[in-house]
Amino acid sequence: MRDGTGLMRRFRNLTAVPSRHHDPVFGRAVHEVFAAQVPDVVALELPPSLSGELAWGASVWPEPAASIEVRSARRKDGKATILPFVPGDSILEGWRLARAHGVEVALVDIDTRSGANGPDGGSIDVPGAELAGRVGRAFHEVADACLANSPPSAADLAREAAMARALAVLMRHHGTVLWIGGMYHWARLVARLEAGDFRAPRVGRVARREWTRVALDPPAFYRLAGVLPWMSQAFAADPAGFTDAEATLRLLHAAAAEPPDLADGAPESHAPVDVARVDRYARNLAFSTGVRERAEADELLLAASAVIGPGYASRLYALAMKDTERAQTGDLEALTWEVDAEHQRAGFRLNGEWIALEPLRPARFPIAVLEPPDELLRHAHRAEYEGLPDAKSGEKYFWGAYPPDEAEWESFVGYLLRRASIQDPGEARVFPFTAGLADGVDVRATIRFWHQDHIYVREEQRGLLNVRNGAIDWSDEEDSDVPSGRAAGGWNDPDSVRVGSASRETEAEEVLSQAGESLVTRRRREWSLMTLDLPTFRPAGGGETRPGPDTFFGHVIEPLLSIKGEPGQDHVYGWLEAMFKFCAGKPFAYYSRYRPSPRIHALAREHRVTLLWQPLGLVPAALLQRNRTFRQLRLSASQWAALSSRLGLGAPSPGTPRLF
Repeated sequence: MRDGTGLMRRFRNLTAVPSRHHDPVFGRAVHEVFAAQVPDVVALELPPSLSGELAWGASVWPEPAASIEVRSARRKDGKATILPFVPGDSILEGWRLARAHGVEVALVDIDTRSGANGPDGGSIDVPGAELAGRVGRAFHEVADACLANSPPSAADLAREAAMARALAVLMRHHGTVLWIGGMYHWARLVARLEAGDFRAPRVGRVARREWTRVALDPPAFYRLAGVLPWMSQAFAADPAGFTDAEATLRLLHAAAAEPPDLADGAPESHAPVDVARVDRYARNLAFSTGVRERAEADELLLAASAVIGPGYASRLYALAMKDTERAQTGDLEALTWEVDAEHQRAGFRLNGEWIALEPLRPARFPIAVLEPPDELLRHAHRAEYEGLPDAKSGEKYFWGAYPPDEAEWESFVGYLLRRASIQDPGEARVFPFTAGLADGVDVRATIRFWHQDHIYVREEQRGLLNVRNGAIDWSDEEDSDVPSGRAAGGWNDPDSVRVGSASRETEAEEVLSQAGESLVTRRRREWSLMTLDLPTFRPAGGGETRPGPDTFFGHVIEPLLSIKGEPGQDHVYGWLEAMFKFCAGKPFAYYSRYRPSPRIHALAREHRVTLLWQPLGLVPAALLQRNRTFRQLRLSASQWAALSSRLGLGAPSPGTPRLF
């Protein structure tokens, strides 16, 4: 028989395919055995008493399902035994293919109690099965060496003796025998067959089990099988042609093909080259944490978020965990994996009751445990405010910026002002002539852009300045509706205790969600003032903030509010007048898409302000888009506390009402 994946083992007329964690790579190996030569008999590492459950699991294929032993829930350790049936499991595939080809099936294991059906001890790290086809014999040598470091339990020895005895009988009466079972047992099985040694210690056995059949929801599926539902579905679509590398790439490209609506985040790439970078990064993570090429879910998500962004990672997770249509198991109760944040509990639930489970064959390999999809998606969308508990009766409500948005804005302000502080004396800027010759006509630039019919002048840079104040006009022109004052509006921004800022708003806020009096809105900045000299507010104790004369609110925002709506004053020149009085005698960075007019320069000179124009186009577009908007929340005190807990913050910091 050909050895397409390098997973098969042989001893005389006995061929072995490993079974481990319902891995589709092992399931494909079974198909390759049958494609090369249909065996005379298939031997499975299960006791004969489970033939009925195995037949049922095959009948509902490819829908993930499981059988749970009811009586075992009353064991002393409180654990119920579970037997999952999922596409890609090599034992299930062996049963299905044998039945399809009319081949005899022998269940050659024995059933032992108290979790003794698997070896004792901790997890064993072995090379990933996907490496077997590339490294061949060396894969088995390394795997055997790893497995040999864990001594077998009495139950292991008893089971291996029984399986070796049954295999010896089958090998005498059949030309080809296919055994499907754990890699852990193979070396000792061969040693017993060579020596004819079928001695075994005495262990307790199970005469009969009573099973309850259930469907599996995606988080429970992944928690039990350690295989993403996407991978299992990819195997079911093409068992013989399945490769985990191709299935992973298809998943990554599918997530890029339908990007989520992430209006609060930076634009994310859909380019195939970036998807390839995610794949390479994830595979590197897999190899650095274990000798594997297949990335687990947490490694895929880390790579996706780091290379492309959180929106892409959320879409990737949603696709990877997408449930199958339950045409055959829809009437069954579904086993779920849930997290109860309020009581700090996570686990399996069935019929609304928590249930502790142990697989019939306990895992010897680590399985990554991820948060439930709703929690991970919440984090990936930067929306930890979703699904907050209801407000308590009689609680007060507070307005405040969403803390991650506030933190990003503070970092953005620091970046803009530091950037304006770094001036290279050897650099010169060129720009179209408007109001003055600056440092002279730039002949080269004028000739280069002759078709634009503009004369270009140059401005030499003046060295290093400590810029701690500035403004951003998000408009296209100085005479646009917002800076000219033609668009009525008010002032708002996060109530920061680290930087000072105020932004002009002219549009109605977008309501993202509302539950009772709780409200989540998205606000849009049109023209912004910023400073590192004073915070917007000061901490006032109890998690609250207060304005005052020693705050940016007292120095700048109150004067802005006093001229709001006043004809001839509520425009960019009136706003800068209030700001320049605050930062008189200091450098000031003015970020805009246009060059400031002589009127702005004259206003700056009047207050001894050194005006530094910073072209807005030189700021990365992703940073501009991310910080153009922010989310403002109206929550009760207990909801602010719950949100702070989710974000890993200390005491909540509710803000003050809007400044309109």
